[in-house]
This record gives sequence, structure tokens and C-alpha cells, in this order.
Amino acid sequence: MTVKTGGVSPFPRSGLAFTAVPGGKAYAFGGVRDEEGEEDLAGTFLNDAYSVVLESNLWRTGTWLLTNLSILITNILLSCIKWQKGFEQEIQEKKKG
Repeated sequence: MTVKTGGVSPFPRSGLAFTAVPGGKAYAFGGVRDEEGEEDLAGTFLNDAYSVVLESNLWRTGTWLLTNLSILITNILLSCIKWQKGFEQEIQEKKKG
């Protein structure tokens, strides 16, 4: 059976992280590309990311994913800092009162 894919799909590798998420998408990250020679086995470790729409097998490179992920993480960290400052302020007010 042949599965037709579209977009920019990753080349063969092993040991990658792959997860499916709600909405019919999946994400792949990293892995190792084995390079077999006559007398030794070597590999190249990868740190690239891809997404795929599972229904259509349409792949995209992960440059946009990594950019959006870093923005998301930054926003989460900023929210945590705001929450912590509010919590610390509440504790100080209780100590005074």
C-alpha cells in the first residue's frame, strides 16, 4: 500500500518524538538519521520539527512551529510571574493586617 503525502515531509529517521493532538494534527521532533558504512555505524542527531494533518497527510516544516512555541512559552512564563507577584503581594498584605 502506498500512502500519498504532500508538503515537506521529513526524511527517514528513528528515535523521534511524535504526538497526535486534538483537531487531527500531529507533531514530530528530532530523531537520529543512521548512516551505515562498510565497517561502522554512525548517526546524525536531528533537532527539526514537523507537523502533519492526519486526514490529508499534508506536512509542514516546523520553523513556524518553533517560533509559535517560543511565543507561547514566553506568554505562559509572563502569566506565571504576574500570578506569583500577585500572590506575594497578597501574603504581604495578610502579614500587615
